[in-house]
Amino acid sequence: MKKTIAMMQAPAQMSPGNYVRAAYADQTTPIVSSLDIDSQRNADNWEIIMQWRCDQPVDSLQGSTDLFVDAAAILVPGHEQASWINMGSPDAPVEGVLWRPDRQDLIRIHAEGLGTVQRQPAVPAWRIKTTCSNGVYSLHWLLPRWDNLNRFARCGFAIWSGAQRQRGGVKSVSSEWVSLT
Repeated sequence: MKKTIAMMQAPAQMSPGNYVRAAYADQTTPIVSSLDIDSQRNADNWEIIMQWRCDQPVDSLQGSTDLFVDAAAILVPGHEQASWINMGSPDAPVEGVLWRPDRQDLIRIHAEGLGTVQRQPAVPAWRIKTTCSNGVYSLHWLLPRWDNLNRFARCGFAIWSGAQRQRGGVKSVSSEWVSLT
């Protein structure tokens, strides 16, 4: 399944922190306005390819405390009623996988609402192949045996632009769950 999805700026007013709500209140246009995705399922194995334009890639912090790296995440519902934009709830959590170019390993995430993200090592079989060429990122995710992705076959997507100082809740996101079927 191939499609291009429109991205939106994550609403700053939904952030649990006062700083983000105030500092990013006027940021309403997404840095990444569209995302190309291609997904294929073979039994309980998924391949998802994400591609987007990034004119100023940032792949390293270079020991600096005022820089941010680019990043991307895929979230899936942990329950039929899970809300993507709210990062789930205690009764309907979300789970996901996060990529950062300055880390060798993927990060598994779990959330039960805004400000509740928990991180742990990703499933060892999960892999990613990345390239950034001519201002275009291409991430090829290999995600075998992800039970809730198999169950729901839908994802939410998030992209952070380090050059634009995006981090945490400041990011471009899909506006809803995206069906992969």
